[in-house]
Amino acid sequence: MQARLWLRIASVFVFLFFLGHTAAVLIPQPSSGPAEDAAVGAMKAFHFDAMGAERTLWNFWDGFNYLLSVHALTLSVIAWQLGRASREHPAAVRPLVATLGLGLIATAVLCGKYFFVLPASFSTIAAISALLAWLSLRKEVAA
Repeated sequence: MQARLWLRIASVFVFLFFLGHTAAVLIPQPSSGPAEDAAVGAMKAFHFDAMGAERTLWNFWDGFNYLLSVHALTLSVIAWQLGRASREHPAAVRPLVATLGLGLIATAVLCGKYFFVLPASFSTIAAISALLAWLSLRKEVAA
């Protein structure tokens, strides 16, 4: 298959990751009980100075969740754009695709270790697709 198709597949799976993560962040989940309520309450109640601004651990939790959604959406768009560029500039795109693939492998490992099967699976499929695109680009550059 052509690199363009592999990169489109990677883009779609990163986009699915974005959709799932964003939905989980934005859709309120019922509490799992008093222990969770106490932990969340403590995260929201403890204020501290962070580089001159008053913050809570909840601010960081919330902020990193939104940040991850923005980054996943951005990565999905970049993968799609690399697919388009791979036709005209395979040699120039190849190192970027390698970086994308390696980053997605790291994401898959971290999701598997710290989070859930679904984001780890989406990241793994996206990583494999990006690396297959890299291999396809290698053939195109050699030709």
